[in-house]
Amino acid sequence: MDLGLKDKIVLITGASKGIGASIAEGFLKEGAHVIIVSRGSDKLYEVERFLKERYPNSKIYAEKCDCTNKNSLNDLKVKLERLIGSLDIVVSNIGDGRSVVDVIPDSEQWEKTWSINFE
Repeated sequence: MDLGLKDKIVLITGASKGIGASIAEGFLKEGAHVIIVSRGSDKLYEVERFLKERYPNSKIYAEKCDCTNKNSLNDLKVKLERLIGSLDIVVSNIGDGRSVVDVIPDSEQWEKTWSINFE
C-alpha cells in the first residue's frame, strides 16, 4: 500500500520494543526515514540493528532520550535540528510499562499516560 510516506522523516518515541518498534517498521515499509527514541537501553540499539538489516536501503537512526524529561527532549530537538533539519511526522508512543487488566484503564492511569504523551 502506498500511503505517500516515501522520504518523510518520522520520529517515534517509545520505540525500543512492542508497539513503537512495530510502528517504526510500518513506516519503513512505506519508504519513510525513521528516528527511533527511548529512554535508552540495549533494546533500542538491537531494534535499530534489526531494522537496518531488514531494510538496508532505509535511513534509520536511534537516539536515547527520556521523553518525560524536558531537558532531555530539548537536547534531542537540538541534535535532530543539527543532523536532520525538520521532522514531517511525530508519533508519541510513551507509556509507563504497566499493563492493565481492563481494556480501558481507570481515570488516574489514563490521565498519567495522557500527560506523559501530550504535555
